[in-house]
This record gives sequence, structure tokens and C-alpha cells, in this order.
Amino acid sequence: MAFKAFVSSTFKDLQAHRAHVIKALREAGVTVDPMEDWPPDADEPKVFSTDRMADCDLCVLLVAFRRGYVPDGETRSITQMEYDAAAGNPRVDILVFMLEEAAPWPRPYDEMDKDPEMRRWREELTRRGPGSFGLEPVTIRIAPAVTRWMEKRRQAMGAPAVPQPPERVRKVPMVRNAAFVGRETLLASLRAALDLEQR
Repeated sequence: MAFKAFVSSTFKDLQAHRAHVIKALREAGVTVDPMEDWPPDADEPKVFSTDRMADCDLCVLLVAFRRGYVPDGETRSITQMEYDAAAGNPRVDILVFMLEEAAPWPRPYDEMDKDPEMRRWREELTRRGPGSFGLEPVTIRIAPAVTRWMEKRRQAMGAPAVPQPPERVRKVPMVRNAAFVGRETLLASLRAALDLEQR
């Protein structure tokens, strides 16, 4: 069962965070067509970026302290328009991750006091129960969130639930082998799958 995701965010301030999320999605088997790979387009960004949302199953929205580019004649930024396109499409689910208010963010990318709409938009997004992240990209816990989302989507589509290990195996304490390194995304996915079973 193949899924496609759209990663929406401002770019300059969240470039490394985007790369972390895109990598995790691809490792989970989700197709991603990020703007980093898009060829030049004759249409305006507000058209071609929202059009690419149409055939997606998931929108991962990353929000820090700026809205990004607002086209002439518009009141919403491109990132906000991408979010609006996802919210208006019943086929697309949305996972929101917001930068923690106290994060020591670079000043050139902090527009919280310059742009009153930024604070309003963050307040609007809190109703979606967002995850939070900090200065480092690895603080975005995308793998467990995507694992849970994929399982819910599969069940909604009538697919059988992922087989679970026997009870005696699930009760074994999760102690990480020190020699098992370099697979943080895989470990997070396994932990999320076990968490789902124990709820």
C-alpha cells in the first residue's frame, strides 16, 4: 500500500529540518516529491505548490517563527496556502510540528514580533494537536507519528492490522544493544508500533 506525502514549510530557516523529515518518510516507504527536487515552472508558486498537494495522502507541516513569502495581492503565505489546500482536501491528512516557543532560534528567521499573523497562525495550528521540535532537526519525532498514521490509514482502508509479537515478547524491557547504531529512524518506528499495541 503506497502512500505519498507533501512536506510543507518555509525553506531557508527549516532546510535541515525538512531534510530530516524527508529522509524519515522515505525510509518508511512513503513517496515524497519535495520542492528541493522541483524543476522550474511557468506557474506561480502559489499554483504549482498547491497543485502538487492534490494527489497526496499526507501533509507534514513544519512551522517555526516565520510565515514565508506572501504573494502580491494575497494575505496568506505560500506555506499557509499549502496548508489550506491540504485542509480542504478530505483525502489528505495533516501532521503539524511547531518550533517550541523557547527555542533559541536565529534572529533573522524570527518574525514573531514583526508579523502579527505569525502568532495568530500558530494559535490556529494548536487546535490540530501539533508535535513540537527544537533547534536540532532530530528533535522532530516524525518516525513514530508516521508509523501511527500509516497504521490508522491502512486500517481505514480495510487492510489487516500489522501482526503483533506474542504477549511474552511485548513485555520484554526495551534495552538498546550498544552495538546497534545508525538506525534511529527504524528504532523509533519499532517503538511506535509497540506503543500502539499497548494502548
